[in-house]
Amino acid sequence: MALSFAIGSLCFLVGPFPGYAGLVGAEADAITFFVGSIFFTAGGALQTSLAWHERGSAAWWTAVIQSAGTLCFNVSTFLALHTSLSDSDRVTVLSRGQLYLLLDRTGRAGAKTVGLDDALDVARHSQADTIVLGSFASLGGKVRVDVRLHDGNDGRLLASESLVVPTAAS
Repeated sequence: MALSFAIGSLCFLVGPFPGYAGLVGAEADAITFFVGSIFFTAGGALQTSLAWHERGSAAWWTAVIQSAGTLCFNVSTFLALHTSLSDSDRVTVLSRGQLYLLLDRTGRAGAKTVGLDDALDVARHSQADTIVLGSFASLGGKVRVDVRLHDGNDGRLLASESLVVPTAAS
């Protein structure tokens, strides 16, 4: 939990640092905040799971309210990232509604998950160069988050990252 909060806080420290956006660009700066919000939200979720056995106590209410706040913050940083990337001449980001529309047009409406083949078909229809796919799962006493970046033309894996964080039971 502490590591998640620390990494998130580090991103929030670096993001607004004078000259950082000028050095890395507006998109990378927005991504820094979004990555920070993911880690901070994970920390909030872990804090809530640690306090779960104290339901109704001040510690539990504090954890639940902070966790809800981190979720709201996560949404707002995603919207800022989406806005920043959408305004870019080099990057086009599909909204969830646009994704669902393309899934519908390609005969995949109602799909619970989007696999690589489905994502490649959507990429071809939307002329996307790159696809981001990911998943998260609770495995015993741990939470695992996986993110994969694929070439939108041939599906070639460009990069991947995994994060495994212990939960309260660990």
